[in-house]
Amino acid sequence: MKYVILTICVLLLISATVQAQYDTIPDQTILISNLQDIVFVDTYAVAVTDQGVASYFYDARLGQFVFEEIIFMNVSQSSIKLYGDMVAVQTDYSRLHLIDISALPHLEYLGEIDFGVYFADFAISEEDIYISMWFDGVWRYRLDDLNNAEFIDSSMIGILATQLEVYDQDLYVLDEYNGLLRYDISADGFGEFIDYLYVPRRPSSFIKHDPGFVLTLYDGGAYIGEFFPDGAEITDSVYGIPATQAVYATDSLLAFVCGRELVLTECDDLTNSSYIEAPLIRPYGDLFRVGNHDWLILPEIDGGATMFDLSDSARQEHALYREGQITSMEIFDGRLFLGGVSSPVDVYQIGADSRVSWEYTIYDELDSVALMTHNGDTLLPLYANMNMVGFVSQASSPDSFFLDYAVYAKAAGANDVFYMTEKINDLRVLLVFRDYEIIVCGISDSATLEVYRTWNPSRELIRSVAVNGDAVFIDMGKVDQVKSYKFDSNFDLQEIAGIGLPTASVKLLTASDRLFVVQANTLQVHDISNPYDLDYLATVNLPSAIYDLAVDGNRLYCVGDAGILVYDISENIPVLVQTGGRGAQRVVAGEGIVATAGVDGVFIYSTGYNPNAFTSVPDKSDMPTDFVLGQNYPNPFNMETVIAYNLRRAANVELTVYNVLGQKVITLVDGPQSAGHYVVSWDGTTTANTVVSSGVYFYRLTADDYIGTKKMMLVK
Repeated sequence: MKYVILTICVLLLISATVQAQYDTIPDQTILISNLQDIVFVDTYAVAVTDQGVASYFYDARLGQFVFEEIIFMNVSQSSIKLYGDMVAVQTDYSRLHLIDISALPHLEYLGEIDFGVYFADFAISEEDIYISMWFDGVWRYRLDDLNNAEFIDSSMIGILATQLEVYDQDLYVLDEYNGLLRYDISADGFGEFIDYLYVPRRPSSFIKHDPGFVLTLYDGGAYIGEFFPDGAEITDSVYGIPATQAVYATDSLLAFVCGRELVLTECDDLTNSSYIEAPLIRPYGDLFRVGNHDWLILPEIDGGATMFDLSDSARQEHALYREGQITSMEIFDGRLFLGGVSSPVDVYQIGADSRVSWEYTIYDELDSVALMTHNGDTLLPLYANMNMVGFVSQASSPDSFFLDYAVYAKAAGANDVFYMTEKINDLRVLLVFRDYEIIVCGISDSATLEVYRTWNPSRELIRSVAVNGDAVFIDMGKVDQVKSYKFDSNFDLQEIAGIGLPTASVKLLTASDRLFVVQANTLQVHDISNPYDLDYLATVNLPSAIYDLAVDGNRLYCVGDAGILVYDISENIPVLVQTGGRGAQRVVAGEGIVATAGVDGVFIYSTGYNPNAFTSVPDKSDMPTDFVLGQNYPNPFNMETVIAYNLRRAANVELTVYNVLGQKVITLVDGPQSAGHYVVSWDGTTTANTVVSSGVYFYRLTADDYIGTKKMMLVK
C-alpha cells in the first residue's frame, strides 16, 4: 500500500487533477444526506452519496455525523473500500475512483481507472488491483498511473467469482459454487493458490472474524469456517435466520442485515439470536466505536442513516445531523431559512462573500417542516407533525424571534403556502394549497382566526396555485387552463378570467404583474396587471424540464434535473442568459445567492461575486448580427448537454453530431429556421435511440453557406 500512496503523491505534482471535468460544482454545499455506502476513519466517515463522495465529522456533543466536504461525481451502482490513507470507489460496475483521505475531512481526488469491462468486486494490494469477473475468474491489473491500469494476468480457478478481500498477504475470493478460495499474493505474479474452504450451500458474502470467517448463505443462515495449516473446514453454523444481505461482527456479536430486520447472534452461543425491526436501510455500512459502545451504521433508503448500538440491545439513533429532504427555503434579511422533512427551521447567515454559515435554529423541537413562506420578518412554517402554520415574528433576529400564534392547517398533501399581501375584508389571508382543496384562513390584526374554510367546489385535482395582490391564479380540473379568482365577502373564490394552456402546468409563479406558467417543455408568460383580462405575452421553449421557479430582480431562475436555467425578464419575453448548476427540485434566490435543494442536498451559487457560477449563452437582447455556434454546456458532460447558436437571417439549418471517425450519430435540427437565437439539447443517444459511449464527439452547424464545428466530450 505504501507504493500506491507514494505514487499518488508524485503524480499529484505532475498531472492535472481529474476534478477539472466537474463543471457543475456549486460554490458551496451545506447538506448531503442520501448515502449508499460508508466507511469510518477515526472520528470521520467517508461515504458514497447520490452526489459523489463526502466526508463527515462525528460531533460528540450532538452524537451525530455532520457533513463537511464532497467531491462530486457520477456514483451510480457504487461501493467503497478503505486502503490506508486512500479510499477506492467502484462505480457503474466498470470504474474505480481513487481518493486521498490523509487530511480528513478534506478529500483529494486522485484519479479514475476505467477497466472497460463490468466486474463484480475489487481488491487492492500494493500496486496491484484484482477484479472479479463472475464466470471469467479473477483478473489482475497493475497501476501505471492514477488513471490507467495495465492487465497483467488472471486466475480461472473456481466457477463464479464475486466478492474479493485482501487480509495480510492473502487474497480471498468468494466462489459462489464452491466456497472461499485463498491465494498467497506476497510474491510477484498473480499469486499462489493455497486452498479453499468448501461450502455445501451457495454463499452470498463473507467477512473475516478471527480466528476464521463468517459466510452468509443465499437461502438463509451462515457458516463459520477456518483455514488451518493442513486445510480448511466449516467449524460451526447459524440457523434460523432469513436470507442475509450483509453481516458485521464485534467481539461478542454477529449482526446480520436481513431486509427490514437486524438479527443479532451471540458469538459464544450461535443458537441465541434476537430480531430487531429496522427502517428501510441499505445493507452497506460499517462499525463505529464510541467509548465502550459498538455502533453499526447503515444508510437509509429515504435519506440519512441509522445507528444501531450493538452494545445496548441495538437501540437506534439518527446518525446524520439534519438528515432527510429539505422541503422549503426562504431568503430575507440577509439570511437563508431551511426547513425539512425531519428538520426544524435552520437559519444561515449570508456573508459579504456570498458564503452561508449556520447561525441559529428556530425551535429545535419543532421539526418536520412541510412548507414555508414569509411576510416581512415574520416566517410562516407549516409543521407537518402538528398540522399547524406557525407565525414566527422577528424570525431574522437570533435573540428576539418568538412564536406569536399558530393556525390549524392539514399538512398531508400540502404543496404550497401563501400569505397574501393585501387584506380581504380587513383580514390577512393565509392560503394552504393541497391536492384537492385550498385552506383559507382569515386573520385579524389582533391575531384572531376569524375565518377558516376549505375551497374546491368541484373536488378536482389542483395542480398549481399562485397569488398576486388580492388575485389568486389556479390550474385545476380536467381542462388545461389557468383561471384567476378573487374573494367575495363570504371568502369564497369567484372566477373572474381564464386562459387556456396547451398542456397542464407544472408550476405557477407571479412577479412584476406577470404570470409565469411552466409546462412540460415550455414557459408561458401572461400580463396579469388586470386580473379580469389576462393578456398572453410569450411562449419560450425550455431546453430541459424544470420543477421550480424563483425571481430575484430581473432574473428568473428555473431548476430541474439538468441544473439551473437563468432568464432575463427585464422585457416581456424571457431571454435565456445563463445555465449551470446541479439538478434539484427547489430553488430560492436573493441576497446575492441562488440556493437549490434536491432529495439529497442543498447547493449554494453566488450570483453577485462569482460571475462564473453559470455559463453565459449568447445575448438575446437584440437580433443576432452574425451566424454563431456556441460551445456546448456543460463540457465535459454526463449524458445531457445544451448547444446554443445564432442565426443572423432565415436559413436552412442542419445541426448534426459526429463521432471521432466522422460517422453521423444524430441530427438534432434539420429544416428552415428564422433569424434568432436557439438552444438545443442532446441526451447522448443516436438516431436509433441507443446510448453512445464515453468519448470525444463533434457537432456541426450548417446554415446556408455558414459551417461551424466544435468539439465536446461525454464522460459517464
